[in-house]
Amino acid sequence: MSEKQKQVELPVKEKEPYFTAKTTKKKSRLMKCTYNECVNTFVAFPHARFCEYHKDPSTRPKEKVVEENTMFKFPHKFSGRITIERACNCCGKPYQIEIYPEREDYPCYCKDHQNEWKRKHWRMTHGEK
Repeated sequence: MSEKQKQVELPVKEKEPYFTAKTTKKKSRLMKCTYNECVNTFVAFPHARFCEYHKDPSTRPKEKVVEENTMFKFPHKFSGRITIERACNCCGKPYQIEIYPEREDYPCYCKDHQNEWKRKHWRMTHGEK
């Protein structure tokens, strides 16, 4: 055989035992704090959301949600059950309410708008805020 035809033996790579698990390392990244108006950047794992300062819950207070009052007070001295008609606060369509003795709170909205989502959707489709 000539020198060109000689076979070169490549080093044999040993196989890893079947019971060793390959681990994936989480890579740290340069992240931006997601708190309102915070411009801090920090190095952390991809799932981190806040910088060192905003990581503490006391530094990021919760915003209080103002709930809309869906009931109206109707003080009366009726002794029996009475049906009255009232206009919906959302669409203005008349709807009926049954007045009971010793009860003063009644809904402000018709059956179509008693749900908060339905009121919001109706206002969006009719150009109101």
